[in-house]
Amino acid sequence: MDAVFIDGDHGAEVVWHDTGLARAIVRPGSVIIWHNYSNPKAHVTDVPDEEIQRGHGIRHVKKTWLAFEKIEA
Repeated sequence: MDAVFIDGDHGAEVVWHDTGLARAIVRPGSVIIWHNYSNPKAHVTDVPDEEIQRGHGIRHVKKTWLAFEKIEA
């Protein structure tokens, strides 16, 4: 896959599950995008934030509810 857009159930457990599935199918040079990042009504933000703490290069697109990570080799 060249891109995976995660925007479904807004519960953290499902976002973790979807993130794991995305990581399993993307290849180097692709991107994972999380929708509803920083949306206070969704429980999405904690997942990318924890991934950042683990060393993943996730970036927030300012003034949006999007975060993304370009997958490196």
